[in-house]
Amino acid sequence: MVEQRFVGNVVEIWLLYFFGMLVIAARIYCRTKLVGVKGYQIDDYLVIAVACMWMAAPAIGHVFVVVCEGRHTSLLSFEERKNMPLERYDDWEYGSQMFLFGLSGYFIILWTLKFNMLCFYQRVVRGLWVERFIKPVMGLMLCTAIVIVFTLSLTLV
Repeated sequence: MVEQRFVGNVVEIWLLYFFGMLVIAARIYCRTKLVGVKGYQIDDYLVIAVACMWMAAPAIGHVFVVVCEGRHTSLLSFEERKNMPLERYDDWEYGSQMFLFGLSGYFIILWTLKFNMLCFYQRVVRGLWVERFIKPVMGLMLCTAIVIVFTLSLTLV
């Protein structure tokens, strides 16, 4: 059972999931109706990949809010971490792990959607003068993804 103080967060998580899946399903339905599965391009497959990742997002958020009670060590000062009783350490550690797992999933979903939009845009502007800018922007997006991966991986808590 969800504690009363977390009900709003849990409802928000699942409502966002519902509306997000509704938009994704509408996009997949319209594209399939328009070109069929055989006419799919890379951006169509990326949306399906995002739909799969989107299914995990509310589960991770639910566990973080309900089981971990939203606790992660980023909320604590250095002194609070240093003086934390050992019996509470595992709770905060698990919360921090779930927080980082959810944050990483969020990053993957967002950058996949960005790449999806660039692939879609490349298809839309094929043959126009702006097409030459898409591949450099994809490279820039890849660089930002690498920076974020290093930031998440190498930041010492």
